[in-house]
Amino acid sequence: MIGVGGIAQDRHIPALLKLKDTVSLVAVQDINTVQMIDVAKRFNIPHAVETPSELFKLVDAVVICTPNKFHADLSIEALNHGVHVLCEKPMAMTTEECDRMIEAANKNHKLLTVAYHYRHTDVAITAKKALNQVWLVNL
Repeated sequence: MIGVGGIAQDRHIPALLKLKDTVSLVAVQDINTVQMIDVAKRFNIPHAVETPSELFKLVDAVVICTPNKFHADLSIEALNHGVHVLCEKPMAMTTEECDRMIEAANKNHKLLTVAYHYRHTDVAITAKKALNQVWLVNL
């Protein structure tokens, strides 16, 4: 996990810990060292490392939960280190960055996906149903 702010603590880490029989959350990295160490201790994550490169040596896959402007570069770096990537939304800041991310995933034969977890909430599902009904009425 790179970036241990709110979305990581509230969504991603708890979700990964529920998958303990199939997923091991082994390392976190964040520029806020105090918060990173606190999160590692609180969630019993074995490694809190200083750099993304250190993290990439320990993992098969990474979740990118940093501020949006860092998504592309960190994802590309991970993919080039042979690590699968789940990137928090938005994928990147520009379509050019998105293209570079996809190119890195293809070149390295690694998975790259974007987390759009809110689409599975009750509010989003209800909104989608309502929009579908409006669409049908407007046909």
